[in-house]
Amino acid sequence: MPKIQTRAGESLADQYDTPGSVAGVEELLSRDVGLFHEMGNTLLSERMELQILQISGDSIAQSTNFSAVHASVPDTPTRLLQVAMIATASGRVLRAALYIQDPELEREIPIFAYDSTEDVETPIQWSDNGAALNTAMLLQGSNTMLQQLLIRIGQLHTMPSLILRGRTEGFGSGTVNLRCLMLVARPSGGPAGATVGLPIPSW
Repeated sequence: MPKIQTRAGESLADQYDTPGSVAGVEELLSRDVGLFHEMGNTLLSERMELQILQISGDSIAQSTNFSAVHASVPDTPTRLLQVAMIATASGRVLRAALYIQDPELEREIPIFAYDSTEDVETPIQWSDNGAALNTAMLLQGSNTMLQQLLIRIGQLHTMPSLILRGRTEGFGSGTVNLRCLMLVARPSGGPAGATVGLPIPSW
């Protein structure tokens, strides 16, 4: 049974003695308080995880245009947090860019770009999927538009594609491998699309 607690002399009616403004306790409507907990944020926070997606350009010869597609972005709201482009040799990538593409229209927008005449390569010790450590080059692009929210796009309501495009330098013999690594945050668990409709964090 709910309790109605009052303090005589503390209400405005008691302070100013306004006629007709005082309701007796027996006249107040009382009922149980309904408590609700919105589960959407709880479900999403329990399922949040990081993933590293990868697009690979393997054995690219000199003075060659290259293009590779990552077309299997998980069907759930995904936040692209960071991009790292790593080349296996120095001075061999002329330019490289990462694009988000609407697969239906094949319309795309760049979100990360590297150009050898404007940007820098940084040597790092790197293991490619557990292989032995090697010196590789981190391509640090100055033209970036990261922190992208990836959700369904276009009339087909499919997830966008991620595309790596670029061109190699005229470096002579040999080849170069290029990896585009993307750190994303997304909810996991359940079949594809199972988390669509849950509240999207502010991120």
